[in-house]
Order: sequence, then C-alpha cells, then structure tokens
Amino acid sequence: MKKFFRYCLVFITPFIGLLLLMDVISSSVICNNATLNAKAERSIWVLGHSHPQCAFHDSILPDMANFATSGESYYYTYFKTRMLLHTANQPSVVFIEFANNQITPRMNDWIWSDEHLSKQYSELQPFISYSDQLLLGTNNPKGFINAFALANRRKWERISRRSFDYDDQVGGYLPLRKSNIDSLLHASADSAELKWLDRAPDTTQVSESNVIYLQRLIDLLCSRNCKVYLVRSPLHKRYSGYENESTYQAIRMKHFSDVEFLDFSDVPLTDEEFSDFEHLNYRGAQRFSLWLRTLMEKGLLEQSDKRAFIDSYRSELP
Repeated sequence: MKKFFRYCLVFITPFIGLLLLMDVISSSVICNNATLNAKAERSIWVLGHSHPQCAFHDSILPDMANFATSGESYYYTYFKTRMLLHTANQPSVVFIEFANNQITPRMNDWIWSDEHLSKQYSELQPFISYSDQLLLGTNNPKGFINAFALANRRKWERISRRSFDYDDQVGGYLPLRKSNIDSLLHASADSAELKWLDRAPDTTQVSESNVIYLQRLIDLLCSRNCKVYLVRSPLHKRYSGYENESTYQAIRMKHFSDVEFLDFSDVPLTDEEFSDFEHLNYRGAQRFSLWLRTLMEKGLLEQSDKRAFIDSYRSELP
C-alpha cells in the first residue's frame, strides 16, 4: 500500500506542478495585457454592488466612472480595483458603497458560493493571489476546484484570441426600467415575492470576511493617495436592511470611523423612482444624479460638515 501511494505521488506531484506553472504563466500574460476603455481615466470612481450600480448615472456625472457590479462582495471589489489601478490612471476620489446588507453573513455566499465562484472568481482569478484564493478553497473546496478549472480555460481562451479587454468585467451603470413598489406595498407580508425582494438580514451577525476586504480595499486606495468616501445610495423607507442599523453603525464606527461617510439613503425620492425597496429605477437614478451633480459643483467634497450640506439641498431635488 505504501508503494502504491508513493507511485501516486510520483505521478501526481509533477502533474500538479505543471498545472500551477500553466496557471502562473497564463495569469501573468493576462495581467500584463489587460485593457480598459477611456471611462477608467475619470477622476472619481464608484465601487460596490447593485445599489450604486443602479443609482449613479455616470453619463450625467461627467467626472465619475461607475464600476459597481450587481452581487459583488468586497472580496471581488478589492481584486477588481487592483486590476483597475494596474490598467488605468488612478482616481483622485473613490466612492465605496457601504450598505446595511454588505455586513451580513449572506455576504459569505457572495464570496465563495458556487454561483459567485463561477461568475466572478473565474473572471478575476488572474488578479487574485494564491494566499487569497485559499479563503475560497477552504470554505468551498469542490466549488473552488471547478471554478479554478473554468478560470484557466477562460484565460487560455483569452490568450488564444488575444482578447484582453476587461470592460465587460468591471461593472457600470445599470438602468432599471420598471417600478415594482406598488405591487410590493400591496403584497401580503408572507408572499414569496416580498420575501425575495425585501430580505431581512440577521440584525446581529456579521460577515467578518467581507469587512476585512473592505478594510483592505480602503488601505489599497489610500496607499495610492486616493480620497476614499463610504457612501450609502438612496433606499426606500421600507427597505428591510434598516433592521440591522444599530449593528451597521457599530461596525462603521469601530472599523471605519476615520473614513468620511456620505449618506444618501434618505434622499426624498418618490415610489415611482424606485425599482424595488433597495434599487432606484432609471427615473430615480437620473433625478438623484442630477441633484448630486449640483452638490458636487457647489463643493460638496470640500465641506467640513457634509451631512449638513447634503441636508440643506434636500429640497432642491430637480
């Protein structure tokens, strides 16, 4: 039996070594050749998940580039940002979405579930260090192995086609055309639709992994002399994420008290300007972005009391 295992090691070890060598080579080629469009040259970047993706209309905000992506945890935002900084001019200002649901345990699934491994890890894998990939392999070994194989196939396909454009992988403003608020407000409290769209997070538990990668993201940007702001996009007053507000504020003050916070969650938009309780539709995004452009032009980021400045312009929504 010992001889059998010895023979297996003799054959398996070189095979694993060859796979890792091919992975290192393909990742190096991708990292050295990855390109982005001109939007990455703008001076203000927006990062985060679907809330800012649907709120910050960067065609209305000319100095801003929206790189937010639906369903993206801070783990993937961190490595996407490393890729952006490697392939584009660094921004002077970065807005990072910090919403109530981004501290909940559900964010762990957004990091290492099969869905997110196959969708996000497999595309960003060339930019993720092996030590950070260990987190994924430890928490979902089978899913990680499948996604690692998928990532390598995609890398070699890119190399063979000389397709190094990553524009499709860095997010962007997403206009939502419908408003479901009326049906949600009239839905019964136990309807499947309401539970799916208005998920109530655990009010006390926290995704430590997501918080850690937010800290790393902020440190990365500060090391590049970027001014970082945590922001909270407009939310409907019925947004169930508010149920963990005390935990949310405690995490913000414990870990991010030195990062300025721009809270737009209570901007007075109408029901017709929301797609659901946590996303603006295109009407809301247009109105919010026009209002934000006015605030930026009037010197929002230079104000010592930004909360008071924002409040003073609440009545001037276009």
